[in-house]
Amino acid sequence: MNELRVKITKTDIDEFSGTSKAGRPFTIRKQSALLYLPGDPDPFRFSIRLDDHQQPYPQGQYIIDMSSVRVDRYGGLEFGPLKLSPVADSAGKVKAA
Repeated sequence: MNELRVKITKTDIDEFSGTSKAGRPFTIRKQSALLYLPGDPDPFRFSIRLDDHQQPYPQGQYIIDMSSVRVDRYGGLEFGPLKLSPVADSAGKVKAA
């Protein structure tokens, strides 16, 4: 496994709303996930930021879509917005969580 694998175990969304210093209202929506790094048996818990009207990712296993990776204007590597692609089993069905 040379891919960055992500496991979604819950479809709950955490939301935080407020007002910016400029007086604009905002809402941040996040979904909890587990990241499995190649060669490391223990996953890392992290949050995926969701767009305003984006549905949560269903439970299952995913890989980080390469469209999420880019080089910033200073030549550094960055992720975002994060997009996940489902991992399918040999029958073509999405693997369950």
